[in-house]
Amino acid sequence: AKAFGDVLFVDATEGTNDEERPLLTLSVRTSLMKQVVVIRAVLPNNQRWVYRWFFEEVIPSLLGKSFANQVKVVLTDGDWNEMASVDESFQRHFKNAIRQRCGWHIVDRGWARHLDNVVSCKSKGNQEDFACIKRTIQCWIYSWMKSSILTEDEYLISKSLFFSYLHSDYVKSKIGSKGCFHIAEFVRKYVLCHESWFAFHKRLGVRHFENYTNTPHEGTMNALKYCSSPALPSHSLLQSHQVLTFQDEKKQVIMEKESMVEFLKKKVWSSTATSKYVTTIAESILINTMSQVESYASLKVSESKFLVARSVEKKSDSLLPKFQRVYVVIMEDKCLKCSCKFHERNGLPCPHTGHVMKKHFIGWNGFTMYDISIFWWSIKLYASSKIKVTKELEEVCAILGDMKENDSKGVYVLDGVNEVSDGSKYQYGLMSDTKYRSPYIPEVFLNHPKKAINYCVNYSEEAISESLSQYTNYHFGIAQHSHPDSSSDEESSSKVSSNEFQFEERHVSFVDLNIKMSSQSNSAYFALKDSFSTLVKWIDGDEHAINKWKGLLQDGIAEATKKISGDVSGSDVESCSSQSSAPGYVSAYRGPGGLRKRKRRKVLKTSDYK
Repeated sequence: AKAFGDVLFVDATEGTNDEERPLLTLSVRTSLMKQVVVIRAVLPNNQRWVYRWFFEEVIPSLLGKSFANQVKVVLTDGDWNEMASVDESFQRHFKNAIRQRCGWHIVDRGWARHLDNVVSCKSKGNQEDFACIKRTIQCWIYSWMKSSILTEDEYLISKSLFFSYLHSDYVKSKIGSKGCFHIAEFVRKYVLCHESWFAFHKRLGVRHFENYTNTPHEGTMNALKYCSSPALPSHSLLQSHQVLTFQDEKKQVIMEKESMVEFLKKKVWSSTATSKYVTTIAESILINTMSQVESYASLKVSESKFLVARSVEKKSDSLLPKFQRVYVVIMEDKCLKCSCKFHERNGLPCPHTGHVMKKHFIGWNGFTMYDISIFWWSIKLYASSKIKVTKELEEVCAILGDMKENDSKGVYVLDGVNEVSDGSKYQYGLMSDTKYRSPYIPEVFLNHPKKAINYCVNYSEEAISESLSQYTNYHFGIAQHSHPDSSSDEESSSKVSSNEFQFEERHVSFVDLNIKMSSQSNSAYFALKDSFSTLVKWIDGDEHAINKWKGLLQDGIAEATKKISGDVSGSDVESCSSQSSAPGYVSAYRGPGGLRKRKRRKVLKTSDYK
């Protein structure tokens, strides 16, 4: 857990014991991209206090406070008890972490729950088109969770183009106007409300290895219930514990063998300096990165700043927006860092820094171990998966732990002659402008920086501007019906009465449902305005509003106290005793609401009420 604890996966499952107790599991992902369960806990119930106790007491006690400080991302599904408990524990223990929602639960499970029964193709001949539209919509939403959308401006453009596509004539002809309305409502109510927890640009520079779903952890859940020795709902707690322990022991043996093979095997398909020391996945990513270095062009702005952009266009017929970005590579403390934040997210160098090293530095032959995070080192995988720990292995783990505190932060630029891990020697040095010039200056470099609208390659600026003007101010939530934009009450009433505050025809949802604010009687805004405005003033610290609410509260307390004291007076008690003469019945005191009768076997006396 401590070796690969940057991302923590959390989920609970049912059906593992006969007492119907939930099983909560925590897992991490190794450098072989395999899930390892680090904690399993059978909880008494699914109440919020249980999750809070688990996150605030159990995890720091079992894994230590250092592990809690190491976690960067906690990935959960849609369970509100889990999410609320994680948010509360962040303030005390997971101070360096952020919470992320599972994209698969939001999109795939949300579609199945809210749209499968209400959205369908208009005719049997449109089934393939409907499946294509559904796949396009889901992929579009998933793109907001991936590195295809890096900045907030790109996200706003992509979102506005998404609604333009959703309300287009082609989609209406295949699934109908009501189908478009239901999908828009689904995105508005069940997707965009989680925007701060799934949007990629919110975690651009956070180490999370491009994870955006909880499905790898869901796989461990299925494995423990559907493997050759599963945990069954008919098992007692003891039997379930024995089965899960047996599964963990088998998994640990398999993981130790795989890590040993990974540590000892030779990658004959690679001749780089890093192939002997990193895992197979890391080496394949590095080779792919090196193959893209020549696809970029660069412009040297100063001795420590470079502009990099793709010079070879990628052909794509996708409806999803594609952006021709200009990346800024700067050198700080002899280390190259890129604005794409690929190294911060994954611990591996990006092709933009590789291009700068190859074109602007002398003697660069490829990435070295200094440029790669310790997370990807095969010796770390081997040391962390050993069952029997020796003194030598403890020393290695201690050294790796110290090195992780000073982990790689980018591609390092060294001075003089340097000997790297494979024994070869070469020299780094900045090239002068006279020795190197770009073969041409790409148009994308001119007038840098530009807005995202200027470098979208598969949509015109006119189309983006139109979609932004139509859907950027697309309201989400109850405010869409109840709170029109207005500077005064008279202006709001005039807008409503003159039908000026209406959605255009492109908003199919409100046209089809005939939701029109034609009068004040059917507007929630005018019904709730006074209460909302007074409450907002109270929250903002308005003394008049606070005194008003304090007075109302004191009056209410006095009235309730008077009513309670009157209800328990002697006359009421006598009436209770007189009513209790009926066999098998007794009057019980229920508080300010008065008296009620309930059937009980034992008849209480008048002294019991006193």
